[in-house]
Amino acid sequence: MDCLLWIPALAGHIGLCSFLFNRTHATAWPHVWRKLIEKFVVFGSVLPLVLLPGWLWQQGSLSFRNSLDASPWLAAYLALSLIASGYFFAAWTYRLLTRTKPANWQNPQRDYFNGEEILHQRLTHGIVAKLLSWVPGNQATAIALEHYRIAVPKLPAGTTLKICQLTDLHLTGQIDIAYYKLIIEQVNRWEPDLVLITGDLVDQHHCLNWLDRIFKPLQAHYGKFYILGNHDRRIRPESELRTRLEEAQLQRVGGAWLAVETGEIGTLLLAGNELPWFPGAESLRPLPAEDQRLRILLSHSPDQIDWARSFNFDLIFCGHTHGGQVRFPVIGPILCPSRYGVRYACGPFQVGSALMHVSRGISGDRPIRINCPPEVGLFTLVGTA
Repeated sequence: MDCLLWIPALAGHIGLCSFLFNRTHATAWPHVWRKLIEKFVVFGSVLPLVLLPGWLWQQGSLSFRNSLDASPWLAAYLALSLIASGYFFAAWTYRLLTRTKPANWQNPQRDYFNGEEILHQRLTHGIVAKLLSWVPGNQATAIALEHYRIAVPKLPAGTTLKICQLTDLHLTGQIDIAYYKLIIEQVNRWEPDLVLITGDLVDQHHCLNWLDRIFKPLQAHYGKFYILGNHDRRIRPESELRTRLEEAQLQRVGGAWLAVETGEIGTLLLAGNELPWFPGAESLRPLPAEDQRLRILLSHSPDQIDWARSFNFDLIFCGHTHGGQVRFPVIGPILCPSRYGVRYACGPFQVGSALMHVSRGISGDRPIRINCPPEVGLFTLVGTA
């Protein structure tokens, strides 16, 4: 029975390492520092699991109680791990019991396909990507097309507006451009009214040449709009990236309200938030209370939810988290680059009066997806006013 205490201690150890990883990647710290901390976290999470059993064996016992007497440092960390295990279990239980789907969102209709099967070609390039493609259950070249219907009181009754969200393409060259072109073909079949692109488009400079080929064929009745994310900071100068996006007929949503005319529905308002990685959102000014136009926010990270609520946004579209990329049965994700941890890993959330959708995104800097397929979302807003 004593040895069973190793189970919550191990869970607490993994939870503490995940906590450090998640909060670090929610910051605007330089990429090199975040990667160093990431390696430290990975090293620190695995090394004790490798060395501790052998060390305890040399002490003559694998008993949890005896291990507390072996070293005061080990005893202190094991105690911390047990406390952390209890905290993380309580937090997981609370999220499970309290999360509810927003009442005005219908369950999504999902069309799932594998890009390699459709295109009849390998889509991964490079040693790391090819090795990861052999991991059983890796969905990195799959795609889930998810169609939500949302009742929106601010739109006239009987009207509809179709919004497509694309996020976290992470163009690195590890996944072939044909994969992204296939996604655009699928989106165009939806005939969206608006396309909202919520950051982390390009990781590698040589993929700037892909932007025109991917996004120029993208079609939307009332416009294609974008913000940048933390990985886009790797492209220098930033002006070159924005110029390439404008040449691909994408319009930046910055630190000011952008009025978009949408036919019979009238005018809606867009705004963007690229914090904490790019400035601009700080200059946004509140609107008068009598302005009842629909307000939509493009925010790279769900961490800006409190900021968004202060401006009374109706709909918020986010990315950045990738849904955790690896989701365990029952437990769900454990790695999620957010100061909220895995609380807003993916899906729709009702936060006060605001509706927020956090997309799993399309790719990542490492092409690995387990039980967490890439996502492209279509949101049909249905007026109820």
